[in-house]
Amino acid sequence: MRRRRSASAVGLVVACLAPVGATGCGSSHAAAELPRSFCSEIVRGKDSPRFLVVTDLPLRGNFRETTVAMAAAARYVVENRGFRAGKYAVGFQSCDDSTADAQNFTIERCTANAKAYAANEDVIGIVGTFNSDCARALVPVVDVAKGGPLAVVSPAATDPALTHVYPGANPGEPKSFYPSGVRNFVRVAPPDDVEWAADAILIRSLGGRRVFVLTDREPYGSNAAGGFRQVARSLGLVVAGTAFWDEHAHSYAALAARVAAQHPEAVYVSALWQLNGPAVVAAIRIALPDTPVVANQGFASLPPQRDTSLDGVYVTTPGLEPVDFPPKGRAIINRFGPGQFPGFGPAYAAQAMDVLLDAIARSDGSRGDVVKQLAATSVKNGYIGSFRFDANGDPTANPITVLRIEKGRLRRNRVIQASVAGR
Repeated sequence: MRRRRSASAVGLVVACLAPVGATGCGSSHAAAELPRSFCSEIVRGKDSPRFLVVTDLPLRGNFRETTVAMAAAARYVVENRGFRAGKYAVGFQSCDDSTADAQNFTIERCTANAKAYAANEDVIGIVGTFNSDCARALVPVVDVAKGGPLAVVSPAATDPALTHVYPGANPGEPKSFYPSGVRNFVRVAPPDDVEWAADAILIRSLGGRRVFVLTDREPYGSNAAGGFRQVARSLGLVVAGTAFWDEHAHSYAALAARVAAQHPEAVYVSALWQLNGPAVVAAIRIALPDTPVVANQGFASLPPQRDTSLDGVYVTTPGLEPVDFPPKGRAIINRFGPGQFPGFGPAYAAQAMDVLLDAIARSDGSRGDVVKQLAATSVKNGYIGSFRFDANGDPTANPITVLRIEKGRLRRNRVIQASVAGR
């Protein structure tokens, strides 16, 4: 909140009793630019921007193709709305939470970015982050920003603990992410536990009740495997066993034999495909040729295979395939591309920015009221469809795309709308 003018200008003050932060009444305030060391220059319209909206994404590394397109889609939404959120003129900056050395986000960069956003009182909202661990670092910092909690709308961070309690959450989560006591984070992407529920539903639909879980030793795969086991049991599946694989092994025949000895009716793979995942799954297919294999989103960016050894394997990922988006979303995809895998792409970034601008437009121009208005969001026929946010900040529509490998390529199979019991 900015100070009022002195008593010598009382007449002017009375004439300008507009909501705090509003343009008009001859205000000449221009939003202060964030540092060029990690942000682009301000993109603006004809009016001097009163506020800044920013994207916070890792613009280097393996997912650059997707994240650069996401930033461009978010900018497009701001431009398409004439650089305005209702009565407020807004500018846009694209900010990077990756580093040249890491070629990915770093916790240190995410934290430093958060401090810069919090300190610049002209920043009114953030579209980001891409990675959940980055959100874990950023959200608590901007939740106690000067002038009130700073709104964060994520198009991609799917860690359930950011918004709600689940079996894999650390003690005190998600409360620990909101030190002000105000929830300032919402997301348009389905949380991981919804994907796990969809995986269990898919396995059950394929005739599986007894499932063996395979995972690598990396945090993503092992954490998701643990979450899936909890959700699967709650939905009536029996976990026949769990095994880890060594990405440097020369053969996986012994591992496949160990899995087959448990006589599972399905095999669930929770891992990054880059960690020799295709070789593991191929071995399972040889040992259990008639047993359904379902892999989670760690396989969603699997490139075309040279042979058909993985044919018949199912892969799930949050979000929609291009064909399933409503017209507004397909228009974004036609302009910016779909990204490297379903969900988390340009259409989700466009939706996140649109939601943020709508909340700013309904607000009184203060950070805290933007957060309040986000909670009242109701989208009809948006870029990703129709939805609201529940009390935790999760979307009420949670499509999970099921892909199937056919002739070495991932093909759309179906979409599952899932939820988690108790929420």
